[in-house]
Amino acid sequence: MTNRVYRVALDDADGDLVLRIAGEGTEEYIDRKVEAHNALAAHRAGISPEVLFCDSKTGIMLMRHVAATTMTPNLFRSTPGTPTRAALAFKPRG
Repeated sequence: MTNRVYRVALDDADGDLVLRIAGEGTEEYIDRKVEAHNALAAHRAGISPEVLFCDSKTGIMLMRHVAATTMTPNLFRSTPGTPTRAALAFKPRG
């Protein structure tokens, strides 16, 4: 709703990318440094796409595209194994 998001189609085997351009004024209520940290941490945890570029001043972010279905509460409950996968994603690693 506040950002412009573009899917960048590539002609190679690496798959498509997603370019996110932050909306005007969003820096007033989104800490972009924290957002970048969290995006990288989510990728390391295996629950988010790889972040290829992130500018904490402009809010521009480039990441790998992941074909996925939006998880709804009903889909979460009805898909076998989903609670277990969610628990494993949040399990501390060490």
